[in-house]
Amino acid sequence: MDAVNIYKEIEQHVTELFKMHQSPRLLFHNLHHTQYVVGKANEIAGHYQLSEQEILILNMAAWFHDTGYLFAPPEEHEEKSVEIMKLFARENQLPFDIVNEVTGCIIATRSPRNPTGILQEIICDADTYNFGSKDFKHTN
Repeated sequence: MDAVNIYKEIEQHVTELFKMHQSPRLLFHNLHHTQYVVGKANEIAGHYQLSEQEILILNMAAWFHDTGYLFAPPEEHEEKSVEIMKLFARENQLPFDIVNEVTGCIIATRSPRNPTGILQEIICDADTYNFGSKDFKHTN
């Protein structure tokens, strides 16, 4: 699968998950938040010289990082998000090294945060970007 198609597949897959499993209890960790994190991850990444593979890893992590909330209790959502991402990766025959890096990025969003490496730092900053914004009162 070429790069453009995998990005579309990721976005469509995660969007469908959120639409099919909507829950009124997900006031914050919903599709809007996920799209916001993807946007902020790409904005932050634009300040670095990342490879195409690193950008793919970051985007996959941003799209999948909260999908676990749809199927698991909040305290288990990162592990469930990884499980959902791995199923998608297997179905799309993505390489192990990419899956492994995406896993690390998703797990890095767990509190307390302890990211290692630039990709984990970017996803953590993107996930909490709203904390330092004018929209914090609305998104809190």
